[in-house]
Amino acid sequence: MPIIISGSGGTTTISGSGATVSGSDGATTYGSGSVSGSTTFQDVTTFSGSIYQSGSGNTVYFLDNVGIGTTAPLHTLSVTGTMGVSDTTTLSGQLTASSGMHIPAYQFITFGTGSANRMDVGMQGITLSGSGVRIESSGSIELELKKYDSQINLVSGSASLQFSFDDTSDTTFIRPDGTSTSEVIFQNHDGFEVARVHDHSGGIGGFGYRRNLEQVTSALDLSNVNNNIEYSDNVLLVTMPRTGGAYIITLPTTQGALTAPAIMNGFHLRIIVTGYADGANGGTDSDSVTITVGDIAGTPGVNADIIMGHIMAADMGAAPTGITKTNQVITLDGTNGAPVVLPGDYIDLTCVYSNTAYTAWHVVGMATT
Repeated sequence: MPIIISGSGGTTTISGSGATVSGSDGATTYGSGSVSGSTTFQDVTTFSGSIYQSGSGNTVYFLDNVGIGTTAPLHTLSVTGTMGVSDTTTLSGQLTASSGMHIPAYQFITFGTGSANRMDVGMQGITLSGSGVRIESSGSIELELKKYDSQINLVSGSASLQFSFDDTSDTTFIRPDGTSTSEVIFQNHDGFEVARVHDHSGGIGGFGYRRNLEQVTSALDLSNVNNNIEYSDNVLLVTMPRTGGAYIITLPTTQGALTAPAIMNGFHLRIIVTGYADGANGGTDSDSVTITVGDIAGTPGVNADIIMGHIMAADMGAAPTGITKTNQVITLDGTNGAPVVLPGDYIDLTCVYSNTAYTAWHVVGMATT
């Protein structure tokens, strides 16, 4: 097909299948015009105006590198300067940022849900920096370490905390990653120390903590262990009531729950008598406190809870009267008349066995009388 050059009104059309346009010096310059058909441009072609593709279903393609803002493109598409994308951009390969990637304030990156890995990080890892980095999730956050004997280090200044994982023994170690005298301190919300991992040279150290104290002046029902596990290893400070104000402390029980035995075993309480209510005066106007098992109906140790163990009196040759026990009930005797339980008397209770049928408690204690 011949090359057809025509034009009117300032528009020039060059058409022709397989047409080639070239200049004598290797360059051809066009002003305003349009090119239609299959056209090949050789060497350098300079457009002084804009290039616009009209129509639909048409494609512009290049067989070599394309440069925008540069005359020496090093890649299939090289852009020197800024680039704005206002719609979805699809990448079938990888995106490499040689100078980092910047996300402006209040903007974000969204990762889809169509594959197992949303983000793959190379050998150099990933670094999040700033005055505050926040990770928020409506579900779980999982960090999976693929390397045997891997570690997670939390570092702030010269202090650091290390989580070390040993695949061979399914063990997790938590330790300070500093000097041999570095220690891990646990604080409550108010900033007060409640526990500490002591670390001294030569492997000497230990774990120390403060037990929680709970004041008890009225009935306390701990029978549902799933709701009251936080009471384990607490110290209950009991105030003996005035006459007519006797109350009961109910111990946790499995109550037939399938998950409770795993929680119950090792549950521990210390109960200490700290005094009498105002005006009680220790036996002249006071009442008793009863500690009872959570499941009392049935045969103790078969299908009902049981309390085993002993309570001693200060007088080693006498049976205690201030604190007494049966297979299911312990009584702190504060009734009128002597003898009565006195401040400083105590009992220790530990759950030593539990199943869906019953819970077994072991008690040791000391009564003044």
